[in-house]
Amino acid sequence: MSRSRRNAAFFTASGQPTIEADLRLFSEAVIESILPDTPVLLIGIGSDLAMMEALNECGRPFHQRATALVIPPLSPADAAEMLAWPAAEAFDAYLVLGGLPLVLDEWPSGLTALDYVAQVVADQLSAMLVSGNGP
Repeated sequence: MSRSRRNAAFFTASGQPTIEADLRLFSEAVIESILPDTPVLLIGIGSDLAMMEALNECGRPFHQRATALVIPPLSPADAAEMLAWPAAEAFDAYLVLGGLPLVLDEWPSGLTALDYVAQVVADQLSAMLVSGNGP
């Protein structure tokens, strides 16, 4: 695949009001013209459940072409298991991470919730600060 075709294959439509038009353009430009005989799996990830459901409604370009999979946030029990902490400390960690797996994945072993917060607020690219900023 040439460099320009490869660049065309990377596509982001985070919360844009024209997402359906963008998806249709992506479908025509990449899938139908560059990869016409290749099966393509398009994975759309979004936190706005209503918008994701709207993409699959009758009369929309992806009607009956999508399968919805809702992934719930982490629970306090998940935090306890992943950090291997007792319930009380794991619950404190859960209150800090807000159910976001990326934040928990970044959590260094051995840091308390307070120590972790002190560390991540100093790093503007930390998962906690980045995920907390909207588009």
